[in-house]
Amino acid sequence: MTLWEGLVHANLFRSDDAEWRDLLKRCWHDCHQKPGWLRAAEHADGGIALAVHVSDGKHELLVPILRRELGAGIWDATSPYGYAGPVVTGAARDGFADEAMQAAVSLLRE
Repeated sequence: MTLWEGLVHANLFRSDDAEWRDLLKRCWHDCHQKPGWLRAAEHADGGIALAVHVSDGKHELLVPILRRELGAGIWDATSPYGYAGPVVTGAARDGFADEAMQAAVSLLRE
């Protein structure tokens, strides 16, 4: 799934997408943002491991999530075991993280 908001591109990565691992090589992160941690959380917490990826062409934001079915076509998105906050590549421009998070929320609403 892909969404364009102005000049910001947002899409979802699955835990087996090489792009997820490649992005982590370009930014500071810990084990909680790695696909393997999210795959383990699938078993512990239920749901599907995904990462919301947002880029403006120069900077990128990644938010790992578990997408959990709640029933009746309703779902939520949570971080595994309370961790896995967003990560940003490089020294992002002022306002990028706010814009990127807005695009991430819009994508998840779609």
